[in-house]
Amino acid sequence: MSKIIRDKYDLIIEADRLRKVENASETFILLREKIDEELKELSDTAFNDIYEYADVIEVLYAMADFQGISKDEIEIARLKKLDDKGGFKKHLVLKN
Repeated sequence: MSKIIRDKYDLIIEADRLRKVENASETFILLREKIDEELKELSDTAFNDIYEYADVIEVLYAMADFQGISKDEIEIARLKKLDDKGGFKKHLVLKN
């Protein structure tokens, strides 16, 4: 089973257990699998572990970077949507 890992793990894992993905579509598939894994880990902590939030965000940044989208562009878009549509602090729910 292949699993994408953080860059510095090559310092602690034997080289014969690692490979570098050269195929763009495989890289993106692995990142999509990683975000699912990280979201599950965050959920398993009852959404109460700051490091799991950091992991989710890091994978999202990697996915965005892979698509040519920078952290700054994400933050600009986030702030624009916040200004235009608001956030989630009022806890509003659309009735069925």
